[in-house]
Amino acid sequence: MTPKPLNYEGEPFAGPAFKTLAWIEGSLADPSMVERLVPLFDLYVERFGEVSLYLMQGGRGKKGRPTKATAKALAAAREWLLTPPHSFPTTLRMLTYDEDQDLTIAPHFCLEEGVGMVMVEFDQGPEGPDLALADQVVEMLSVLPMICGVVGYGFYLPENLDSLIFNLPQTTARYRCAIEIQLSGPDGGIRKERSFFPFDRYPNVESGIADIGWQTLIGPSFLDRIPDLGDLAEVPGVTVEKRGNTVIIKAGPAPIWGDVKRGEDISAYREIARVLADVRYPFEVARGSLFGDAIGDAEYLDRVAAYLTRFNKEP
Repeated sequence: MTPKPLNYEGEPFAGPAFKTLAWIEGSLADPSMVERLVPLFDLYVERFGEVSLYLMQGGRGKKGRPTKATAKALAAAREWLLTPPHSFPTTLRMLTYDEDQDLTIAPHFCLEEGVGMVMVEFDQGPEGPDLALADQVVEMLSVLPMICGVVGYGFYLPENLDSLIFNLPQTTARYRCAIEIQLSGPDGGIRKERSFFPFDRYPNVESGIADIGWQTLIGPSFLDRIPDLGDLAEVPGVTVEKRGNTVIIKAGPAPIWGDVKRGEDISAYREIARVLADVRYPFEVARGSLFGDAIGDAEYLDRVAAYLTRFNKEP
């Protein structure tokens, strides 16, 4: 059963979705990178061309304006994307809304320029997602210079409501497999280079992958720190595949929410988390950035800690 949207003061602020998130080394200012990303945009338009809006932002201080996704507008967006250099922060988003203009509804697409990386989001609706399409998206991402990525059920917080991110995570106790991180949250902890986090002051803190999901995508920078990766091939239901420089770990034939009330089995996720223990996202970074910065709020810190450890085996 699909969870209901998450509400804040009686209004939805994050909706259920089938999410694909990836963080790629490179820049949208690099024409060769853009050429490899445009097919993802084309695939989204082909499958979800009925979306009502696209949002294009071309540089610092320039606000993107929602524009109806007509054929002319989509062609212009594609041409704009193919015409770098783009200044930071560059964003191309495709959004969906219903008659009530609820922007928390998937599908949703985003290409965004981060600090020395490109962030990619390709979300389907939560009801009966096309898993073959998800695999096609992963295939296209896997040939890029992957840092990390994650695929599975979760919640999508639209950019115009990102000030409410401190309300996440909030479903950990019920939906153990729900991906509640958002695209721009993990960037400070997935690598040390060009991070805002002062790793030099925390010598025992290492970078970590953004999250664990139905599919977990791991780039080469983490592989030397996962000595037991081969053990996962022996876990029932778990597959490990390498495509290009990306290792793809899949927890079973289909995604789950990990619904505690329905007794959904998350043992495969727990075993993956155990093997990936040394590369999981660091709490020291997460507490001040993964879901906003409410570092002085003990209840918030407890929620963040519970989220990061949700796949740990219970004593």
